Amino acid sequence: SEDTAFTTVGEAEDAGCEQRLVYAQDWEIVTPQSSQDLRTGRALIVADSKDGDALRAARSVFARVESSAHASTDSLDCVVFGVGLTASDDPDEIEGNVHRLFALLSRFGDGQALIVVLTKNAFSTKGGRPNLSGAALWGACESARLEMRRGSRLVCVDVDVPGPLMLEAPFAHPQEFGLLVNVSRNVVRAKRIVPCGEHVHGASFRWPASPARGTVLVTGGTGALGLALRFILLSRSGVFNAEDEELLEACMQVVKCDVSDEGSLQSACAEYHGTIVGAIHAAGVLCDATLKNVSPDQISQVMGPKVRGAINLTRLLQDEPVEFCWLFSSVTALMGNAGQSVYGAANAVLDSIARFGGPEYLSIQWGPW
Repeated sequence: SEDTAFTTVGEAEDAGCEQRLVYAQDWEIVTPQSSQDLRTGRALIVADSKDGDALRAARSVFARVESSAHASTDSLDCVVFGVGLTASDDPDEIEGNVHRLFALLSRFGDGQALIVVLTKNAFSTKGGRPNLSGAALWGACESARLEMRRGSRLVCVDVDVPGPLMLEAPFAHPQEFGLLVNVSRNVVRAKRIVPCGEHVHGASFRWPASPARGTVLVTGGTGALGLALRFILLSRSGVFNAEDEELLEACMQVVKCDVSDEGSLQSACAEYHGTIVGAIHAAGVLCDATLKNVSPDQISQVMGPKVRGAINLTRLLQDEPVEFCWLFSSVTALMGNAGQSVYGAANAVLDSIARFGGPEYLSIQWGPW
């Protein structure tokens, strides 16, 4: 599916009543709004040697193409960040690519050149391998664009296969931020957020058929989000006897574990192997910073529990009888928030993991707490 589902639960104040609102990220086919001739333009390509597709596409679209990081910014029409065209689920590469993106935006974000961030299959499961790095770049850009100077423009473009259309589309659709470009079929779609009633279009998540019997993990269990979870046991008597209290204490355990360290997680959960039926990934750290001030250490501090923790958790659950895995994400990944580009990137990875994880996985994009 190419749709991301998210839910917002709360009060509909304008309607004066409570209701459950379900929205979905959808893609609307759009027609060109501009016919700018790019054959006289100048573009700068920022990509690794393995990302040659971006360079080849640019050379077929622009008159002058440069790939030096020290190229002059004068008379520059487009800056292309092509690193996301290579799918990656490696935490080190995800963090590194986000840091490189911030460096690029810090340099060119206040200029006149259009900045195009390219990804491949960040929203489609058709590629077979999740492009978590691409998802992180989209999440980062949602917030980054809110910090850029008025008149500057940043566009994310996700493609099925690289081609000239992925660089022509941002100029043909000047009002759009997020574009899904099907180069194979010459179709361009723009990102939309739409209400979808009771049924979430494209969502594969399923609720557990029956109450789970076994072990449920809560990462970040003693943090703000973990402690926000309340378990209320209802009974006709409303009281515990001594044996019940002992049983309850045995059922609720706090185990020391650094979820961002795979070895630590595996060791902490070894005695529960074969019994884990559910997980809630609530681990997370806030470390807000603007694009020009964020440091590699801050990126790691935010990405560690969220991204590395989620990746390690999914690996752990591969051999478990899991019925559900809920990932606590944030609406920041979808709509952005100035100063939270790293946080948006980390949560976008959780959304991508849920997209590829199968029907047991659900990413919940929470609003403000």
